[in-house]
Amino acid sequence: MYVGTSLKNDLIEVEVRVDGRPQRLYRSTVLDRVFVVGRPGQVYTLGVRVLGHGRVEVLNSVDGRNTLKDEPAVMTKITGLVIRGAGEFTGWRVSDQETRQFMFGNPAQSIAAQATDGDTSNVGVIGFAAYAEYNYAGYRSAAPDLLGGGGYRGATRGLESMGATRGGSIGTGAGATISDRVGTTHFERYGAAQELVIGYDTEEVLRELGVLRPALPQAFPAEDTGYAKYAGM
Repeated sequence: MYVGTSLKNDLIEVEVRVDGRPQRLYRSTVLDRVFVVGRPGQVYTLGVRVLGHGRVEVLNSVDGRNTLKDEPAVMTKITGLVIRGAGEFTGWRVSDQETRQFMFGNPAQSIAAQATDGDTSNVGVIGFAAYAEYNYAGYRSAAPDLLGGGGYRGATRGLESMGATRGGSIGTGAGATISDRVGTTHFERYGAAQELVIGYDTEEVLRELGVLRPALPQAFPAEDTGYAKYAGM
């Protein structure tokens, strides 16, 4: 069932973007999860918008790995990106200045498999955990500070491990290195984390799982006009 192009909780709204465009999300009532279609070789980013005022710390995992540091995405141990207004996870962070793009591909070549001696059991899932900021005036601040296209990494506490899913038929590897600058800041968490989870797999697999409806025969099949080759010229 198509549910739109974003997923949200009380603190944040998130999107999976390809070429800057939010991708369609589909909910499976059987699997109790929202999914996005992934295509091998496709580069994507993860957009985050804060719903409110102030700052929010957002932890992000892809295939069970912390995207800001080479480690498992365990909320008791990892820190996130502190965002005000809106931000974007552009890829696997390699330094405070650069990331390597998220790219759908073979699970065996995914970052998760390379980091765990071939374990792909958590391949096929994107996770977010959002924390509000404690405000010393006596109330919580629901929202986040940004540097350029990135944000600040906050030193904070956490809760529990990110959820996992069945190993998918595609995983997320590392693409080109791009510029994405961040700095550091202090952030004190308020309350429990609010999680959002988006599964991903190929269109073929998602149809087999019943997440997408079967493709129906078309009376007048669409045909490529050929003009696509001029895009970007």
